[in-house]
Amino acid sequence: MCWRRYPRRERAQGGLTPSVVGAGLAVAGAVALGSPLVFGRLSDVVDVRTLTLWLFVVQAGLVACYAVTRTTWMFVLVATAVAFVDRGSWVSRSVLTVRVVSSELWVRFRAQQQRSSPARAASGSPVI
Repeated sequence: MCWRRYPRRERAQGGLTPSVVGAGLAVAGAVALGSPLVFGRLSDVVDVRTLTLWLFVVQAGLVACYAVTRTTWMFVLVATAVAFVDRGSWVSRSVLTVRVVSSELWVRFRAQQQRSSPARAASGSPVI
């Protein structure tokens, strides 16, 4: 078997190397660690339903920006913004769950959410 039969891909689909993508996602993850603090405080000040809705809209726009990402710094910026808003929407959904669901039904509600998460993720639903 000749090793040239399967050429090595040097670039990912958007023209970025796998090491750049990995480094960008690592930076994004590190920056997103501070997101729950910001959005937790914001959930206390602003209406949490409106905040959750707008975070979904902003996240959809940011994910669409991946399609036009061509440079390393652009990828790092978009990945960081997506991770930051993703963690923020997770926090706002958690706060919304605590405020809407009564304390007696909260454990059952969370169990139902966890049980149906794989099906929602597989179908592409944003409410995970």
